[in-house]
Amino acid sequence: MLPPQVKTLEAIPLKQFLKELWFIEIPLPTLSGSISATLKKAFSAFDSVHLFFFLLRLLTIAGALIFYFFTGNDYSAHQLFVVFFPVYIIYSAVLYTCIFLWPKAISKFYLAALVCDMCFVFALILFVGLFVGSFFLAFYLLTAIHAYYFGLRIGCIAALVASSLYTYTFILLDGGSLIPWADFLLRIGFLLLSAISLGFLSEKSKREKKLLAEAYNDASQSIRVKDEFLASLSHEVRTPLTHIMGYAELLAMGTYGKLAALQQTPLHKVINASKQLLGIFERLVEFSRHKAGHIRPRMEEIDLSRFLHESLGDCLAFSYSQAMNNGHLEFSVITPPHPVILRSDRTLLRQVISNLVSNALKYTKEGFVRISLEDTQAGQVKIVVEDSGIGIKPSELALICNEFYRGSDEMVQARDGLGLGLAIVSRSLRLLGGDLQTHSIYTRGSKFIVSLPT
Repeated sequence: MLPPQVKTLEAIPLKQFLKELWFIEIPLPTLSGSISATLKKAFSAFDSVHLFFFLLRLLTIAGALIFYFFTGNDYSAHQLFVVFFPVYIIYSAVLYTCIFLWPKAISKFYLAALVCDMCFVFALILFVGLFVGSFFLAFYLLTAIHAYYFGLRIGCIAALVASSLYTYTFILLDGGSLIPWADFLLRIGFLLLSAISLGFLSEKSKREKKLLAEAYNDASQSIRVKDEFLASLSHEVRTPLTHIMGYAELLAMGTYGKLAALQQTPLHKVINASKQLLGIFERLVEFSRHKAGHIRPRMEEIDLSRFLHESLGDCLAFSYSQAMNNGHLEFSVITPPHPVILRSDRTLLRQVISNLVSNALKYTKEGFVRISLEDTQAGQVKIVVEDSGIGIKPSELALICNEFYRGSDEMVQARDGLGLGLAIVSRSLRLLGGDLQTHSIYTRGSKFIVSLPT
């Protein structure tokens, strides 16, 4: 029997064994879909520069194949192709296999590939001396793309290495006595110039990306602070407002003694103003939560006919009573005799109904406000909110769902509000997979059609 401190090979999982053996974690694919997950992770790390690297390697392979098929069998370079081409194919396959397995180390793999590619070009120039000028273009491409990818330092190092290898090929091929100095110096100069210019361009691009990332982080931090402030402010305001409304309603009911008729009127104004202020803060909080993406729909089956009546009773009691006080408004709710069932989120649906109907009541002095429910029997239901109010100007129809936008009509400006109601409706419907259509004739009324999937 083995001592307890000695582990048998069977007791160690293969992945752990390889990790301990090579000191790296190899993401071995499993049958549960690790291959597709690894590929998605690798492709997500790719950008346009990585794609250019890949296409350049494919073009090199395609060019080599064309060279092979269009040269004679007796040509020496044709014979060398049989050796070099399989080696290059295997090397490229190993390179991109490593990149797909370890996308976080992609920069290190590209550096290693740069060294290998330059050595490869150098070897080709040595073996096929007639193509020394043509193969120098490979040094140009390698230096340029790596200067842009890595920056000025790596680009200049690549240019110096390429220049040294290019010089050394002449020394090995003819001892340096036949170097065309004018052409030689011009090639080296262009090589260094391309490395320096693309290196500076890369450094500038990286600085701009860094500044954009910092600006994005600052903006995200500001939004988070704003959301926290609104949530805190709403809580701090809601509590005293609730106390004010509670005691005011107790006074109105005569709990602390009967009030005179002259006292009832200002007391009801206090209650109404408190409800208005509370509604404003609640809309601010709702909109900030929508904007921050903190709302996740919780779908459940809802009888929309019943829910519509409940929402109007619970959410719009204040707006309805205020409108009824005018005495010139007909308010109606039309629903089918049978239940209309759909899967939706109660909170978001209540926000849609309450904001649309409260707007209709707010901007309709006389005439009618009509809410109707239509079961289309085609996988959709429609909630239609129609009024005979002030309507919307044609030039403002495309803007009404923008946040904090309020119409230019005098009646709109005279009413309390922040211009968030329709913005909340639009965002809520987006989360529910619904749609909002608006039809309006200025001074004659508006019609909002909400379409929801069942």
